Amino acid sequence: MEETNQNSCQICNRCAGKYMCPRCNISFCSVQCYQSDTHSGCSETFYKESVLCELKLENDDPEGQRKMLEILSRMRTEEQDELDSDDERDLSERLEGVDLDDADSVWKCLTECERQEFEALVREGDITDVLPLWEPWWTYRKEKALVQELDEACCTEEEPYIKTCPPLKTGIPHFSHLSKHPPAPDVKWNIINVLAAYCYVARYFNGDHKEQPLQAACLLERLSGVLRANFSYKSTEIAVDAVVQDILSCFGHTEKTIYDDVMKVLRGPEESRPYFYVQAGLSDIHHLFALAYKIKKSGSKRKTGEFSKCFKESLYDGHDITKEQLFLLKKKVEYFLAWVNEYLLNKGQTLVT
Repeated sequence: MEETNQNSCQICNRCAGKYMCPRCNISFCSVQCYQSDTHSGCSETFYKESVLCELKLENDDPEGQRKMLEILSRMRTEEQDELDSDDERDLSERLEGVDLDDADSVWKCLTECERQEFEALVREGDITDVLPLWEPWWTYRKEKALVQELDEACCTEEEPYIKTCPPLKTGIPHFSHLSKHPPAPDVKWNIINVLAAYCYVARYFNGDHKEQPLQAACLLERLSGVLRANFSYKSTEIAVDAVVQDILSCFGHTEKTIYDDVMKVLRGPEESRPYFYVQAGLSDIHHLFALAYKIKKSGSKRKTGEFSKCFKESLYDGHDITKEQLFLLKKKVEYFLAWVNEYLLNKGQTLVT
């Protein structure tokens, strides 16, 4: 019997196994192998986990409830006419009094048709047909006017991007208080690696990443080599490409918009404040880790019901994160924020060379 090369793809046994499945640790060479029938146990779980991400919304958020009802209502098809009287009740009626943060409770209220169609939408990548796409705050750019009225130049009205951006983290210690040694030249590229992972995570959760802080924090840590394993990078391209490769390893697909997103973050909202988006992004990451840390510290446990049993082995549960790790990650982000304040804002260094 022919022996299988240890370094070869464990699905097709022909090409080199470049990537590793985060669930079963099997090595694979391409998207085709990742999505093959022999590996469907893991790839199908990813699609099911995506359903969970869409179902979990804050119970006390009226806007979140409205979005959930709108999404699920649009999935109802003509087949609903054939359902029994209980299933024919209006969806809002069925979800009345249900904890929308409890995926199992919501799942029980859905008809079989609604469950199948929701899963199909996620599987086929058509979830955006029912869920309005979030417009990232970093896409806004204020162009400098060639002619500016005197009154307008003196106006102190708050810029619109300040309202849409995450609030900046305050109380960051001076860099010299955090480290007695000068920073390594790689710090700026390591920050870019973290921001690249953040841009993907924010889009992955459609802007609702802080509504699911523990899951989002786990994914962010997984996709950033800097946060996950203290990797260091030597250029912007390498730092971003590392995130793209980690996305491929986790999900079996590449993400092309990430380069454009990172460049917009690094460019900032306007010429006079080029690093405002960098500060906003790092501040949002710090807040995300703080929320996840609070959940871990409280010892909250995930409920297990029909939905959880059907859609087990989620990406996030498979890559658990401790409160000690979250605490250290918060401190690492504080270090980056202190570096930005000291070396970009005060000393005039540049982030991209």
